[in-house]
Amino acid sequence: TWHGRRLRIGTGPQAVLAQFVRQTVRCRTLNVAQDDLPYTSRGLKSLAGRELKLGVYLEVLEPGRISVGDQVAFVN
Repeated sequence: TWHGRRLRIGTGPQAVLAQFVRQTVRCRTLNVAQDDLPYTSRGLKSLAGRELKLGVYLEVLEPGRISVGDQVAFVN
């Protein structure tokens, strides 16, 4: 139901405007070591057998800066 909807991440002139393009079949991030954290398969194992839809592809319409704690809101 999010297809084509837009969202704004952050506030002010640095906010990002993006549009949902499609849902991902499976988020690859769970397979990649993150910064100083070592790779582990626990994330994948905990999701196995569940019908969870956790990822989406976005098209950036207005680039900006995203920071931890930024507000996210639909704009249409």
